[in-house]
Amino acid sequence: MDPNTDALDDILKKWLPENPDILGTAIISNEGLPIASALPLGVDETRVAAMSAAILKISLYGVKELSRGTLKRIIIESEGGNVIITKAGKNAILIVIVKKGYRGFSENDFFNTRGPFNPPGSPGAIAKAEKDL
Repeated sequence: MDPNTDALDDILKKWLPENPDILGTAIISNEGLPIASALPLGVDETRVAAMSAAILKISLYGVKELSRGTLKRIIIESEGGNVIITKAGKNAILIVIVKKGYRGFSENDFFNTRGPFNPPGSPGAIAKAEKDL
C-alpha cells in the first residue's frame, strides 16, 4: 500500500474516537475509487466510493444546469443520520457519515484547523495529504 494512503487511513481511524458525532469517513478519487476509509463495520467501501462519486458528479451537473454557482457540499439527510459529500481538493472527495441531528457543519468546517472535520492534532492533514496524492 502507498505510504500516503496508509497515513490517511491512520488519520481517519484516529479521528473517529475523538469526534463522537462522526460515525465513519472516507476519501475517494474523483473516479470513485477508495483512497482511505474508516467506515462502519459491514459497509462496502468500494460501493460507497462509486455511489458517492456518482452523486457528486450528478450534483455538479445539476448545479451548473440550474445556474446555482459552485457546489459546496451535498448533505443527504435520513432517519438514521446524515451523509456529507464534498470535494477535497482537485483529485479527491471526502465522505463523512454523522449521527442523526448533527448540525455542526458550517461553511469552513471541512478543512479549517478548528472545524470538526479536521483531525485533532493534525491541522489541515487531510487537505495536505490530498495535495500529495
